[in-house]
Amino acid sequence: MAALPDDKRTAYLHREDAVNRYLAGDTLTAIENTTGIARQQLYNMLRRCLAKHPDGRIYGFRGLIHYGRIKQYDRYEPVSPGRPNKKGGAAGAMTQLLDLFPSLRALIKKEIQLNHVSLTDTNRIHGLRSLHKAFLQECTAVGVSALQYPFNQLQRGKRSLAKAVKMAMSVSFQTAARASGAELIHPVWHDFEGNQAHAPGTLRPFEVAEFDGHKLDIRLRVRLQDPFGLPYDLELKRVWLLVVLDVCTRVVLGWHVVLASEYDRYDVIKTMQNSLQPRRKRIKFSIPKLAYEPHGGFASQELPKTEYACWDWLRLDNAKAKAKAKAKAKANLAEDTIKALRSFLGCFSDAGPVHQPNERPYIERFFGKR
Repeated sequence: MAALPDDKRTAYLHREDAVNRYLAGDTLTAIENTTGIARQQLYNMLRRCLAKHPDGRIYGFRGLIHYGRIKQYDRYEPVSPGRPNKKGGAAGAMTQLLDLFPSLRALIKKEIQLNHVSLTDTNRIHGLRSLHKAFLQECTAVGVSALQYPFNQLQRGKRSLAKAVKMAMSVSFQTAARASGAELIHPVWHDFEGNQAHAPGTLRPFEVAEFDGHKLDIRLRVRLQDPFGLPYDLELKRVWLLVVLDVCTRVVLGWHVVLASEYDRYDVIKTMQNSLQPRRKRIKFSIPKLAYEPHGGFASQELPKTEYACWDWLRLDNAKAKAKAKAKAKANLAEDTIKALRSFLGCFSDAGPVHQPNERPYIERFFGKR
């Protein structure tokens, strides 16, 4: 709010006051008389506040900023054919073109993955000229004529292509970092007690967390009771251990044990829930001589300020290219899982490239995978 000019800041404060009064239970007439905002305008403001932001959360008070766009522009009418060197009148045409021909979007993603396109220190795109040439060739291959977009534009859609490339790079946190030339560093951060420490690869705790499941190929026999109170034995041939690990501190935030041959999306969500809830040490164990390490403890118990703390980014295993890992991929990348991460937790998910376990080195090392 401090970044707004004085006139816009005053208007914003009136809108914020109106919304707060509405949430407090004031009548529409009282709100209109006090703030000067009509009820229809107030309803529009509430709809803007409740709209979903691309970061997975609602806009909230961000939706009250005057002239702030809360919805991406979608073009429905095709660009009118015309002579080459035409300029203007093509807002949203690049997005429309990419949606119409998926091979064009795939070309952009491929060039980014191969590092043929990258960002310079000044946020300019390196390799844009060659990408633009290949992009126009692909447009011709899919049937775009010389009188259609982008050929009928002055720069043949080069500037819009640059925006599309930056948008594609920003989808994945790691892709954007690699494109900008980011490297593992050892910055200085302050822990929750105010002490300085060094953490490799990240800036602060709870910034990036990694999730994965580790299977234990062991045979167990569990004794259960049926509804009639009679005991029966269930033999298990595999147990899964699901873990969420904080990258900065290497602290295990939560885990979940699955007594099944495969885990599903509900087990993944249960692991996230266990990672957010405060944890305390057990008073006693059922296994004799089993105890905690003398200096061991849970983060939420040793540092109460970390209770219910949520990470900003979560790295997941993108196993969809492995035939034997289809069930695992369905659990990690299921719609319910992604929705829980983005809508409920408000964090970003990064599935990363397939067959690249080094993209999640800390959780892989934790499980001792080779």
